[in-house]
Amino acid sequence: MTGQNFAILRVQKLKTRRDLKAATRHGRRQDSGQHYDPDRTAFNRHWAAMPVVGPVDWAEGVDCAIRRLGARCRNGAALAAEFFVGASSGYFDPVGDEDKHFDMERVTAWAEATMEAFYERYGEAVVAGRLDLDEGSPHMAICVVPVYPKVTKYTRTVVVSYRKVFGGENKQEARDRMIALQDWYADKMAPLGLTRGISKTVTGRPHLSHQQYTFKHRQEDEARALALRQVQEREAELAKRLAQLELELELAAKLSVIARENARKITGILLDAEKSREYVKRMAEALAAYDPTAEIVKIMDSKAPILARWDQRLDQLAREFAAVELPDRPGPK
Repeated sequence: MTGQNFAILRVQKLKTRRDLKAATRHGRRQDSGQHYDPDRTAFNRHWAAMPVVGPVDWAEGVDCAIRRLGARCRNGAALAAEFFVGASSGYFDPVGDEDKHFDMERVTAWAEATMEAFYERYGEAVVAGRLDLDEGSPHMAICVVPVYPKVTKYTRTVVVSYRKVFGGENKQEARDRMIALQDWYADKMAPLGLTRGISKTVTGRPHLSHQQYTFKHRQEDEARALALRQVQEREAELAKRLAQLELELELAAKLSVIARENARKITGILLDAEKSREYVKRMAEALAAYDPTAEIVKIMDSKAPILARWDQRLDQLAREFAAVELPDRPGPK
């Protein structure tokens, strides 16, 4: 593997149970998204308090975590945080085996190191994790209940608060916390060869939520699919036109053969007519020389106008035939 490979981490709030249910449907591939390969969905991996067989119900998991932590959640507060965790796509490319989608040894080591880091940092507040292997590049979605200890003079209460844990009193504080989170994750992934990406404060690139990122890539996939479909339709149209042209060329070749055969016949007829006319003319001249007063000579003389018209017609047919442009002889296929 050459070049730098970056560790990627983003986080967004899941404010309502509806958001949690939507995340569960997506994890179970029950939503209407078309950006994943259903033939590879069975290879996705899932975690709760430990690795589990199938997708976790995030709403139920959040309820269990809140009870387990003894946390209080005020009405209207965000219930959970969803992390999108990934790495540069080239980091997972297979080495020496083009039939594989990813280097699964590297994927497994990265996913397990990621979950270990989250368990270490957030403990029982980790609700679920999911490794998606049925999309363009391996990535993880991790659900965490954002809790902090609220200490007063007389009490210490565990409270659910996305703003206190991942947000801040203002945009700058929220930005600083996100940068700190990304620094933390990059440090944890450094032993695997991943480094901290360039901050968006430097690149100026806008942040996309997981849903926005998914929507963007779905649009790109749909655009590519549309372009491919248009190319295929164009290819089909051209193939149809080519087949029609081949039929027309085949017909033209057959007509060319017929035309040339007819031309040969016409040429033969004209030559025969000219020979016959020449024979009649010589016979008339011979009879007249032998006996100018013979009856046959008188008959031939009476037919002279007819013979003259015959000569004119033969000349006209010969000229018309000479003016006809015959098709080129078809070449070898």
